[in-house]
Amino acid sequence: METFIQWSQNNHVQAPHIAIRQTPHAGYGLFCDTAISKHGDNEAAAAAALVTIPSTLILSADRARHDRPDLVEITDDRTALRLFLALEKHSPTVDFWKPYLGILDASMEDFEQQVEGTCLEQAMQAKRSSLENQFAVLQPLFGEALTLEYWIWADRIVRSRAVGDTWMLVPFLDFANHSNEPNARWEVQPNGDMQIVPLSSSTLSAGDEVLFSYGAKSNMELLFSYGFTLNDNPVESSVRISAAGFLDDPAKIAWMRQLNIPPTLTLTNEHDNDDDESKKMGWSAQSIHLMRYASREFE
Repeated sequence: METFIQWSQNNHVQAPHIAIRQTPHAGYGLFCDTAISKHGDNEAAAAAALVTIPSTLILSADRARHDRPDLVEITDDRTALRLFLALEKHSPTVDFWKPYLGILDASMEDFEQQVEGTCLEQAMQAKRSSLENQFAVLQPLFGEALTLEYWIWADRIVRSRAVGDTWMLVPFLDFANHSNEPNARWEVQPNGDMQIVPLSSSTLSAGDEVLFSYGAKSNMELLFSYGFTLNDNPVESSVRISAAGFLDDPAKIAWMRQLNIPPTLTLTNEHDNDDDESKKMGWSAQSIHLMRYASREFE
């Protein structure tokens, strides 16, 4: 970690009041070394970014292709980024990223064993099968430099750390942990730099952890993508079932497309205190409507 922090400083990461520290619950996190308030004399400090990561440290798919010319023909951004990680971890050729790759969890522990017997087991098996199929196509292009072990690892890193619609890995910023009550957010600057800024309603005290929202996600989603769950998570877990088998009528399919309704049924936790019998069943309102229309005759 000391090597990574020194590398960050040498490459102009600005974090004058933020430090990376271990947490009792989530590995490492970002913490304030001083109070940052929206009031009084600290207003100017609060308006400034907590952390600024220069664009030169943002590992995008385009940067991956630039640093490894053997990825130029890989047009899918997510695939290019995962390949970069897998190749550099197993057969490194780009020294620049070594301090960052060194702090990424390299554990090869089989996550499937941890979810065996749970509702996530089938999802994890499907994910592994998909990755194995992708690997079978990609491996002949890269030979022994690409291994299945590191391909699966790279997918987990991208799922748990990448931000933005264009799949970017942002060193230092990706130490910020998740909370349903965040006190900060990230934003991209016009020059391409990435910043962590406090939320307008937040006052950060010395010792406070800087927390993002990863989105309104159930514990199943959090566990699948990030490897953790939250106590008393207000977002209910759900199970999605394909409804394609019920939709054998072209008129029904056309109706769903017109209303932009996905062909899935969603089963959520039961609402024991709800008087609505349909909700006690656990089906979402959209799923009930979908089943109703799937079972009727279209003329």
